[in-house]
Formats: sequence, C-alpha cells, structure tokens
Amino acid sequence: MVLFLISFFSDHLYIKNKRPRMQARSFVGGVMMTYIFLELIPQSIPTGTERNIFFAFILIGFSLFHVLEKYIYQHARGVKLRRELKEEHLVLFVAYHFVIGLILMSLIRNNAIEGVLFFIPVVLHDLLSSTSVHHLYGPINKKVNLRSLISFSSLVGIAFAYYFPLNDIIVRAMIALIAGILTHQVVRDTIPDHRDGEPAYFIWGVLTMVGFLMLRILAN
Repeated sequence: MVLFLISFFSDHLYIKNKRPRMQARSFVGGVMMTYIFLELIPQSIPTGTERNIFFAFILIGFSLFHVLEKYIYQHARGVKLRRELKEEHLVLFVAYHFVIGLILMSLIRNNAIEGVLFFIPVVLHDLLSSTSVHHLYGPINKKVNLRSLISFSSLVGIAFAYYFPLNDIIVRAMIALIAGILTHQVVRDTIPDHRDGEPAYFIWGVLTMVGFLMLRILAN
C-alpha cells in the first residue's frame, strides 16, 4: 500500500527547493548503490556453473533502459521527443513496479528481514523517481486511470507472487534484472551530476544502508 500511495500521489511529493532535492537525491543514491552492490547483486548470483547467466541479466537490465532512452533521444526531436520519453517511462514504470511486487512477495515468503531490506531502498527510490519525473516532465500523471495503472502494478505483482509462488531460479533472475535497471536509474536519474549534489549526504546514505545490513547480520 505504501508503494501504491507513493506512485498515486507522486505529483504531491515533488521537492520544489533545489538544495533539499539535491540532498535527498544524494542520500538516496548512497543508500541505493550500497544496497545494489552489497546485497542485491550478491543475492541474485547463485553458486555453481550457471552463475554467469545471472550476471548477464544484470547487464540486460542496465542495457535495456540505456539503449531505449538513447534511441529515443537520437531519433526524436522537440515535442515528439518529450512525448516519447513520457511514454517510455510510463511503460517501464508499470513493468518495473510489477516485477518489484513479484520480488518483494518472494523475498518476504522466504525471509521477512530480507523483504524489509528490499522494501526500504525501493520506497526511497520511488520517492525520488516521483520527484525526478516531475522535474523532467512536469505533472505527467494527471489522469486518474493512468496513475492507477502505475500504482496498482506493484500490488498486482505482489498478488501474483502470492498465489503463484516462483521458484528460486526465476526470483534470482528477476533480482539480477532489477539490479541492472536500478543501477542505470540511480546513476542516470537519482544521483545529481556535475556540480549538483551533496557528497556528505551520499556518504550518509552509504553508512545508513550499511547500518541496516549489519542489523540484519546481528538479527540472524
């Protein structure tokens, strides 16, 4: 429900003041990169001879977003570019949130703590994705049915994984895919570039996520 509310009310979550927005993006960037490299990627890679396949899923996730966005930038201009970028992000957001729901339910089924650790950075990333999309394109989610489609996709993913449990191989492949997607999204859209951003907040984000991971170790 938290994921649903964040997506549905995304227009109201936009941080208008630049400095607090850059601080939030730097902090969440630190949280996300720490979680991706210390938890998400290791969790997606099994032991055995087939492990290289799962690294390939990470590459696919990263490349999918990069190539699609780059193609649109190079082959569309003006209003058409803006419209196609909106459509691309909306379609990818629906698919992304559906897979997030699948993974979240699968992790919670196996280990509630792992599910919570996955949930925290995903929620933070969704908050920053909402403000980032608003900053780039304005309030693109004015239509209630469009907002509902994006918002309900994670709930549909959760329900699907609840009624149709996925085997470990599929879950790991999806985690690897999401790891690649999130790496692209965080580097491309979340972490401020050039002179923007607050390095101290990025470090605080790293330390915060490391703290959560250490608490998980102590809990086990």
